[in-house]
Amino acid sequence: MEIFELLTLYDINSISIDNNENELRQEIIEKASRLFGITKIMIYVHDLKGYRYFCHWGIKEKANLFRFFKKEEGFLYHFKENSEFIYMEKNKPLNPKDIKLLTVFAKRIEEVMQNKKYKDWLEYLSLRDHLTGVYNRTYFNKIINEGFPRENYPISFLIVDVNGLKLINESFGHSMGDEILKTCARRLEEIVPGDYPLARLGGSEFGAILFNTGNREANEIAEEIVNANIEYRSENLVIPLTVSAGVSTLHDPYRTIEEAYKEAADNMNRDKIFCSTSSKKNTVDVLTTALAERDFVTGGHLERLDETANKMGEFLNLDIIQMDNLRLLAKVHDIGKIGIPDSILYKPGKLNEEEWEIMKTHSKIGYRIASSSSLLSHVSKLILHHHEKWDGTGYVYGLKGEEIPIECRILSIIDAYDAMTNDRPYRKAVGLTEALKEIERNAGTQFDPNLVESFKKSLVALTSL
Repeated sequence: MEIFELLTLYDINSISIDNNENELRQEIIEKASRLFGITKIMIYVHDLKGYRYFCHWGIKEKANLFRFFKKEEGFLYHFKENSEFIYMEKNKPLNPKDIKLLTVFAKRIEEVMQNKKYKDWLEYLSLRDHLTGVYNRTYFNKIINEGFPRENYPISFLIVDVNGLKLINESFGHSMGDEILKTCARRLEEIVPGDYPLARLGGSEFGAILFNTGNREANEIAEEIVNANIEYRSENLVIPLTVSAGVSTLHDPYRTIEEAYKEAADNMNRDKIFCSTSSKKNTVDVLTTALAERDFVTGGHLERLDETANKMGEFLNLDIIQMDNLRLLAKVHDIGKIGIPDSILYKPGKLNEEEWEIMKTHSKIGYRIASSSSLLSHVSKLILHHHEKWDGTGYVYGLKGEEIPIECRILSIIDAYDAMTNDRPYRKAVGLTEALKEIERNAGTQFDPNLVESFKKSLVALTSL
């Protein structure tokens, strides 16, 4: 190999991956023109910025490429990803030695570009939240720790938290919770001005740093976010989402960034407390709606259970706490069925032993869901025990007699009665008299015999309305 070729190869391999984009572009152009007499270069790549021209020197970007590629003076090299290429051209036809060295040069450029792409991607991942694509807490803290020049003031901190995410995760699974976070992130990106860094700070919390933004303007942005119509949609389910937000503003460098950030977080928490009851009630309503859509529940089932539970509770002189618990239990007792596979819920025939064991887990699933919600936690044990039977043959724990909470004993009667007296996809309704006889036949085994008698009497009052 000639000395010139050796020196050329050495010069080619000296292209550095550590250069920034402009430096790398200039180095490629300089070496191509000095070593090979190249007068035109075009490099087309696919990176974090998408498909684009990394370099087009001596050639207009919108030039007819096919006209160039067929020239004797031109050299075309495709990268391993075939949509990427480098084209170089001299003022005279290329000889075999030119082609050999240009191939080595092009391969080195490909290697450098791929390494740069990988390096940029790692840097991108290190500063981005992998789930939502917005910045992560590392980047957010980096911006804060670097401090802010005076021209950025006033600076406002905005903290946003998605309400009820824990309950949604428990009910529908973390995969849906992840989709909800992505939905919220996209909506926040639409509202928060693009020049301001928006980051997911962890869990369900997001933060933004609003440069040159006073308290009034920042609060307007926060209000727009809180009032935004944010919805997660799947096949048969729409979940309206609510968020809480807090703002704090730095008017000058003399107040610490940490103080302002903490104040924004405190304001967000106060907003969360203020709207917690309504947002959690909204989430519970969504859960019961989802259950009605997934389960074979006839129209008006929950409303009828509520009416019957109220009437029977009044007949039994339940105290106000027991009455409230009974009516809420009537509404959410089967909420755990949200976690049961559709193949089992929708099976038209009888469940086999394995499927039945899975179906029985809905009591424990419902218990976990309710335990994660301050609005439902007080009825979580009632949900756990609502399939216990008077003679101890029920599930989950085989409780017997008055070991079973009275709310559960009442529900088992009124739920069975309503199921029998209304059409289901797998069977037709029976008459009221026949349903009542079936309840009486199971008194002392499935049902509390004393409550069966009370039910018969309350039913007379209910049906006479």
